[in-house]
Amino acid sequence: MGERIWTPQQRSAIDAAGGTLLVSAAAGSGKTAVLVQRVIEKLTSDDPEKYCDADRLLIVTFTRAAAAEMKERITAELQKKVEQDPWDTRMRRQMILVKKAPICTIDSFCSKLVRDNFYKLDIAPDFRIGDDSELKIIQEDCINDVLERNYAEGDDDFFELVEQLIGDRNDSELSDLIKQLDFYIGSFPFPEDIMTALENAYSAGDPTGTVWGQSVLEYVKKAAEYGLACNAIACDVSASDEKLTEKYLPSFERDAEILERIRTAAEGRQWDDLYRCSSEAEITPLGRATKLPYEADIAKAAREVVKDVMEEIRSAVVSDAEEFEKEISFTGRMVRKLMSLLREYYAAMVEAKARRRVLDFVDLEHMAVNLLVQRKEPLHEGTALSPSSDYLNAYCKTDTALALTQQYDEIMLDEYQDTNHQRGAEPDLLGGGAQS
Repeated sequence: MGERIWTPQQRSAIDAAGGTLLVSAAAGSGKTAVLVQRVIEKLTSDDPEKYCDADRLLIVTFTRAAAAEMKERITAELQKKVEQDPWDTRMRRQMILVKKAPICTIDSFCSKLVRDNFYKLDIAPDFRIGDDSELKIIQEDCINDVLERNYAEGDDDFFELVEQLIGDRNDSELSDLIKQLDFYIGSFPFPEDIMTALENAYSAGDPTGTVWGQSVLEYVKKAAEYGLACNAIACDVSASDEKLTEKYLPSFERDAEILERIRTAAEGRQWDDLYRCSSEAEITPLGRATKLPYEADIAKAAREVVKDVMEEIRSAVVSDAEEFEKEISFTGRMVRKLMSLLREYYAAMVEAKARRRVLDFVDLEHMAVNLLVQRKEPLHEGTALSPSSDYLNAYCKTDTALALTQQYDEIMLDEYQDTNHQRGAEPDLLGGGAQS
């Protein structure tokens, strides 16, 4: 079988150097094959700038089977090189190095990192990964203890939260919600920051100073602009016919005035003006007429869109600034109580698992991140980070991360689309910067 012919795009991915590289292509298009070829060429290159030892490549895959298969493919390619030249000591050396090369899953990488540095994390060195049934029992015990304690203490915000979320129904819905939040927030590298940011997002104050108010203003501004564009079509069509000008154009012009006032209020961040304009906005009936030209249907269709836009705007701006502040203040209390319950649950889980010397894979990932980074400064009150915020802006590498960075010439991550925020963090945090 002849040597594989690579497409120009594949060859570009194989040869690329000098920075971060993302390969995006359809399933079955050869992404993994390109990654393997990139590795092979680095291990066998005569160019000292490109060549590297097998154990200086960190290659992360999604499953253990994929990791084993990749190591087999790389070993097979190296074996071919050795068979072609049995006296090539460099290839023989690579054959030895590839056996201990870090070609593994992200879980395996995190597990090794945590075991090597257990003393920095205040955990038992002989920890084990709990099975699903054991972890589920621990979860149920911990969530029941947290809820029972809060029912006994009689906290007003807790009972208000229960009333709002489940009413007279079984409180299993609340326990399920807490576990779902733990699962979701646990998919981020720094869950405490996410919880704090969620609490801060509901700080009471001027609507235009909250992320929610800002989102509404931006949405309404764009909606009004779209409505004005559709209205302009209706006006232009109406102006082309004398009867339409008489019967339709005055209503379209009033629509334009309403939408322009709404757009101006949203752009000027005048919340109460926006609420008043949107709540008072009414579509005036079109004048009655017979034997209208076909353009009338175009104008009426455009106006139907304008009516929908105004309805959307009214449903987005549902209260004045005073009422908005009351609602956001109440919601903030509920969110803070919910985050408090989540923290209690998390602390109970940590304690229960520590007694059993048990961890799960999410624990390994969070511990790995904590070994690799540290926050530059505290998250200030009122800061409402988005979950997609660039964590590298808020954190810096630890000495452990700097030492690990020196061990690898390149980090490769297969099946990157299947990673979450948490799993995508470790390779980024180990990168050597712009030239990694």
